[in-house]
Amino acid sequence: MKRPLFLALLFVGIFIFSAGSAEGVLRGDTERLVQTERPLYRAGEVIIKRKGEAWFERVSVASGEDVTGALRRFRGRSDIEYAEPNYIARAFFTPNDPYYSYQWHLDNAVYGGIETEQAWDIARGNGVTIAVVDTGVAYENNGSFYKKAPDLVNTAFTAGFDFVNNDTHPNDDNGHGTHVTGTLAQSTDNNTGVAGVAFQASIMPVKVLDSRGSGTYADVADGIRWAADNGATVVNLSLGGPTPATYLESAIRYAYEKGVTIVAASGNDGAGVVSYPAAYDDYVIAVGATRFDEARAPYSNYGSALDIVAPGGDLSVDQNGDGYGDGVLQQTFNNRPYSFGYFFYQGTSMATPHIAGVAALVISSGIATTPDQVRLALQSTADDLGDSGRDDMFGWGIVNAGAALGYTTGPADNPPSVAITSPAANATVEGTINILAAATDDNGIDKVDFYADGAPIGADTAFPYEISWNSASVADGSHALKVVAVDTVGQTAEHLIYVIVDNINNPPVANAGPDQSLMDSNDDGVESVALNGSGSSDPDGGIAAYEWREGSNILGTSPIITPTFVVGIHVVTLTVVDDKGAAGSDDVTVEVLAYQNMLPVANAGSDKTVTDNDNNGSEPVTLDGSGSYDPDGSIVAFEWKEGPSVFGTSALIVKDFAVGIHTVTLTVTDDKGAASLDEVVVTVNPKPSGPTTMFFDDFEGGNPATHWTESGDGNWTIEQPAERNISGHASGNLVAHADQCSSAQGCVLTLKDAIDLSGYSSASLQFWRYVDRSLDNGEFLKVELYNGSSWDTVFYWTYRSGADDKWYYKTVDLSGYLVNTFKVRFTSKENSNGEDTEIDDVLIEALL
Repeated sequence: MKRPLFLALLFVGIFIFSAGSAEGVLRGDTERLVQTERPLYRAGEVIIKRKGEAWFERVSVASGEDVTGALRRFRGRSDIEYAEPNYIARAFFTPNDPYYSYQWHLDNAVYGGIETEQAWDIARGNGVTIAVVDTGVAYENNGSFYKKAPDLVNTAFTAGFDFVNNDTHPNDDNGHGTHVTGTLAQSTDNNTGVAGVAFQASIMPVKVLDSRGSGTYADVADGIRWAADNGATVVNLSLGGPTPATYLESAIRYAYEKGVTIVAASGNDGAGVVSYPAAYDDYVIAVGATRFDEARAPYSNYGSALDIVAPGGDLSVDQNGDGYGDGVLQQTFNNRPYSFGYFFYQGTSMATPHIAGVAALVISSGIATTPDQVRLALQSTADDLGDSGRDDMFGWGIVNAGAALGYTTGPADNPPSVAITSPAANATVEGTINILAAATDDNGIDKVDFYADGAPIGADTAFPYEISWNSASVADGSHALKVVAVDTVGQTAEHLIYVIVDNINNPPVANAGPDQSLMDSNDDGVESVALNGSGSSDPDGGIAAYEWREGSNILGTSPIITPTFVVGIHVVTLTVVDDKGAAGSDDVTVEVLAYQNMLPVANAGSDKTVTDNDNNGSEPVTLDGSGSYDPDGSIVAFEWKEGPSVFGTSALIVKDFAVGIHTVTLTVTDDKGAASLDEVVVTVNPKPSGPTTMFFDDFEGGNPATHWTESGDGNWTIEQPAERNISGHASGNLVAHADQCSSAQGCVLTLKDAIDLSGYSSASLQFWRYVDRSLDNGEFLKVELYNGSSWDTVFYWTYRSGADDKWYYKTVDLSGYLVNTFKVRFTSKENSNGEDTEIDDVLIEALL
């Protein structure tokens, strides 16, 4: 089955040209021009200019030597400024087609178009077959409906194929393919209509798109392969789509590997991505579109796969002032493939045949034969647009047919390369320095010129290239050093760096650190103090020496020292010396205080509240004073007292306290006899006589999220109980109600916060429940309890088992759930809103 087309014709507008006869009827015979190869330069001489001479001279080539050899010999001499061939100039061929002047896209005096006239003096497409894989071509008279375009009368055609109708007559029923063919090879210099780029090439019409300009990827792939198998040299694909396909890429690769040059349109979405098949960059030359002023046409796609651009037109403007929108003018038809006129079209579809046509000229001239050679010739000679070199908006630039026909793959005379090897970029220099440069060239270096801040400071003609420079001739600061290498044919290259000139020494800045005040820590009359001068700095060099002094006494010669000072005030001076001998100093004051014992810190712990659980009138309580400490020694004694009574002398004790409130004092004493105290309040409550309410919810608040979390279907609501007129045992007017809980999980209502039952001897869960009698098999209300590690099911009411349209009050013994993370959850499952479950007055009580 053929894949539906995502390919479309890549032109976005037409404008009918009305000058002169729309039919362009031919009178008389037209002679086909055959271009013979002509030399580019005179064979027996070269042009040279000697250094110091005012004008060039003609020099005959030596016996047995060709022009290339003579040029190489002269360019290798240091006394020759340049050596070049004696090129031959000729008048450019200009066709006599009457509407040629409207074809700004081929050649014009302002921007040049694609410079076809210069190219036509070298080649016109002889011997090249271009496959137009498109909507077909008006190439024959076939019945009364299909007619041959009059301005294709002298255009050569080879057999093609129609993959839309599966026959051997690829007639155009849309007009697009005929317009594309006109750009490629309109009959030219025949006093009729307009011209084409490669008008002596042969056209192979391959129809893959229908009358609406659409077709399948499969037909396009078949058409490409058929063209490659039947002698196509170039394939023009003025079509595209946004989606890649393996079989389309396979066809493209097949043609490429058979030596076919493939040219495709980038797309008309104005987007930053190239359409397919143009995006298959390994095999295809992707073409974008420009306007008359060589700006990117606003509709033209761009991106990393774009290779080159050519005129595609912009009908919204008339930049060339000819009275028409700036489209690409060729002959085609509008709806009726038997009535022809000249139409301005715009689009990357129109740009593509310009590139395919120039590719045919390059192949015809013999300059390039393989697809890669053709691509290189076009890209290397394109006029650069946009950012320098290749960019995503214009690829390598706009095609230049004349330059492409002058392209040579012979050995290039490359410019030299040069680099400053010393000093390093951003280096700091002083006094007189040597500037060294490395330079290479395929023909040899004539000299290397040296510059400081743009002013010449010398030159060297022999390796190693070196001069001396006195940096004191400029002010301190950043300065540019540049070298320019000149090779033996006058080509140049340069390298520039910046260096920091520092001939005025600034003194270093000493930093002895902040003043210090500290205590004699062990009552021995002295204390060691760390002095840190590493914050010292030198603004234009480095620090070479440190010296710490107190008066005449040298304390140390390192950035960081730890001298010993007696109790008292000391003024210490740090002197630093930089790498050029300049010095700077800074003072720091050190005060050593006489020893003073610091009080210990008592910590009796937090207040305690306990319950007399065994109801015997008292309860044991643990008191912990181990959080006490001494900041400058150690604690040697603990004393716990209630009133005047001492009841403990260790950091950790356990004591029985009677029911009531007790204030306990902890006193700690350090190893130097200092003491401090802290108090803790111990409260012993009597055992309660009845149960404690741990949780209660009667759902009168109206919002289940206050105490519960919902999961599953989440259809628990708070409402009045009125199902089947069964009165509910509700403490108020509202209950928790569930219906339409149809998922596998059902509606789950889980207690939001865990309840701590770990300190109680017993506990219970109590609640009211209602289960609709209409529950079906598999529908239920379930009650589960959390035991600290897993959930246990304690109630499960379902069809014929508890589903009876009645309210019941239920009580669950929680003796097995006395944990600190107890929870309860209710799960309801029923498939319709006529089946309900309800709960109310959920109560959890616990007894100590």
